[in-house]
Amino acid sequence: MKTTAIILFVLTYILLLSFPKIRSYIALASAACFVIFKILPISDVFFCSRLECYHDDCRYHGCRRFVY
Repeated sequence: MKTTAIILFVLTYILLLSFPKIRSYIALASAACFVIFKILPISDVFFCSRLECYHDDCRYHGCRRFVY
């Protein structure tokens, strides 16, 4: 799993440098691969469920966990 994440990260970095005009598509595809390969759980994509949020107003960012 860790090796897959590193390879995906390096591949993304190389593609971003090689194709700057389509970097948004490359980033989106890379993010989708992280979710498809279950490196990043789908619940963490839209919610800060396991991560602590240090934004000034967590409700604005959609986080479920508040840190005071």
